[in-house]
Amino acid sequence: RPAFDAAALVNAQTPNEEANPYQLLHPNTLLTTPITTHFQTASLEELFGCGISERFAGDTKFRNELRDAMRHDVFHSTPSYATLGEKAVQMMLHPDSSLQGSWFCG
Repeated sequence: RPAFDAAALVNAQTPNEEANPYQLLHPNTLLTTPITTHFQTASLEELFGCGISERFAGDTKFRNELRDAMRHDVFHSTPSYATLGEKAVQMMLHPDSSLQGSWFCG
């Protein structure tokens, strides 16, 4: 099995900011439905300005700290995680875990 070089794969990507949204299968039909009404995309620079995009791309410590802060925010705002034991909390907040939560942006 060939080695997996994430950095090389990321560097080889070509951005396509004008691409159409993904087409997903609608749960009740076999038709595809554009999901443009369910999400918006924005760059870090559009959201925050002040050179944050370049800093995120070039500063590993900053990127990891921001990622950890987001993980804590998602974890602590998801009610079903409130009753978990300490060991489970530590496992879910570990950087290698896959944490899922819900954000309501209404």
